Amino acid sequence: MSNYLDNYLCTSVYKTTPLGRAYYDPNDESDPPFLALSVTTILGLVVAKGNHFDQWLKNNGRHSDTIRDYKGHLGTAVHLLSENLFNGREVSPSVVSEIILKFLDARDFNEGGGINKIRNMVNLYLESLCKFWDDHDCTTVGTEVKMFSKNVPYAGTGDWIGTVNGEPSLLDIKTGTEVSTHDYQLVAYGMLHNYLFPNNKVTKLYTLYLKGAYRLKPTYKLVDVSWDLSNDWRSILKLALSIHGKNGLWRFPKRFEPRETFKLTQTKGAK
Repeated sequence: MSNYLDNYLCTSVYKTTPLGRAYYDPNDESDPPFLALSVTTILGLVVAKGNHFDQWLKNNGRHSDTIRDYKGHLGTAVHLLSENLFNGREVSPSVVSEIILKFLDARDFNEGGGINKIRNMVNLYLESLCKFWDDHDCTTVGTEVKMFSKNVPYAGTGDWIGTVNGEPSLLDIKTGTEVSTHDYQLVAYGMLHNYLFPNNKVTKLYTLYLKGAYRLKPTYKLVDVSWDLSNDWRSILKLALSIHGKNGLWRFPKRFEPRETFKLTQTKGAK
């Protein structure tokens, strides 16, 4: 698999919209510029998270925001360290500490049991990644690859593109629990990748669930995602556009802006 990504330049950036995260080309001078919703945003708009999520939210109540943010920040740190490993860079204890301090705050440290406990958990995640790498014949072509086209209403960033056991593959890393929407996310990424790079198509889609709580030896779960879900993703996208779009483009409702000065006027006839 040649490194075709060397010649790929994607200038897109993302912004927060009333619908969620969207990608756009900062050089797009049209008004408004073309916006492509992220795959995860689209899934969040039309696909229920399931009974397990509902029960988790019920059990944790207002504290759920703290847990969500902590897990999100932890996942970001693990992703960046994994990217370093995929690109052949050594990850030392000082690098691990630097990344943790950059992406996690005091509330995260409190939620995670302190920086030492979090550091150990991150190291377990990295051991899990190394175990996967040792178990398979892998070659990296690109990491954190932004995929965006003005001809496609969605966009996303692939964690890792390369070959796994000789097969051109796209892989996404997860540090949380396994949910069905992850499969749709991978299929959406795979379809977009193959649209952008028709001469370098990926044939395999994987979700790599890293583990950070094992005791005896590093472990992980590698899910081989089926291309058969392509039609399901098309249906999800079509449904989202029918609710939140028009003519194949997303509609972004303007948020209500409160007035700066307030005064109640007395109605006629009021005493």
